[in-house]
Amino acid sequence: MRFESLPLREANLAELAKVSYDARHDTVLSYKARTISEAAKRLNDIVSKGKECVVIEARDESKGTVGGFLELFMIIRGIAQTDWWQPVVSVTSREGKIARCLIEQAKSYARESGRDRIEAAFDMTTPNQRSLLRKYWRWYSSEGFQKASEEFRMRSLITETALHHRELPSGYSLVSAASVDKEEIRDCYLKSFSESMDRLILSMNAQQRRSTFDTCLDPSDVMDQEASLCIQRDRQVVAFVLVGTERAESLIELLGVDPEFRRLGLGGTILAESMYALLHKGTREVDIEVDVKNTPALRLYRKMGFAPLYRQAYYYTNL
Repeated sequence: MRFESLPLREANLAELAKVSYDARHDTVLSYKARTISEAAKRLNDIVSKGKECVVIEARDESKGTVGGFLELFMIIRGIAQTDWWQPVVSVTSREGKIARCLIEQAKSYARESGRDRIEAAFDMTTPNQRSLLRKYWRWYSSEGFQKASEEFRMRSLITETALHHRELPSGYSLVSAASVDKEEIRDCYLKSFSESMDRLILSMNAQQRRSTFDTCLDPSDVMDQEASLCIQRDRQVVAFVLVGTERAESLIELLGVDPEFRRLGLGGTILAESMYALLHKGTREVDIEVDVKNTPALRLYRKMGFAPLYRQAYYYTNL
């Protein structure tokens, strides 16, 4: 096998779509490639959105065909991220060897591109995917990856009756996140997540945490201006919520409360106000992601009507 890295936009997407279909159509991942045209549409969507994505191909030199590939997003400064359930390998007789080589090549490419961390993500929407994950874990652990966290993807159907109006304590004010300096929100984010139960964020170093936050406020991404909010006290940001609308559904990207201002109900208040804003503009449901071991956050989200959809596992290695 010969391995080659190139921008996804320059790759033969039809060929990659065929590999996806061949590798997945008869497995528990078949929903990701029910047809070749559906697999091609997913790849075209990535390209059309202008995301910086590299594909690492494993090509059989004797046949001239691609036997496997791995998609690597280079969106967050310092961090490379695989797409869901990567690598994709259609040569079943050498699946494990090709998969491990693709992961090794991804690490090398990320390192040479100035990244010092690479993450792999797996959404488990069906029970059978849990057993499949063990195979992927063998591949990644053999290449030095560790488990960062497992999260719930949760969803709430927003209704007026489910939201209870909350009064802010005296001296606190609610403002649009767009009206607040980005550095002030980042300071609150760094404080809140440094003392949180979010294992994915805690597995990052300080620079990686800052880069992750900066990506959420990147002008090229879509932040919901009405639903992204801050709570201030003496002009200091003490709580915030950032809501993204890049995908079909609204997603609460980040929500945090300064540790010095917890147990005042600020998390529930800002979440309710954000959901009110979404409801009043016609949004009927919103998603959030939370570590399965973050008991305080889970308690709050369930109280606000969120229920688990499925789990997501994250692996990482520092380079």
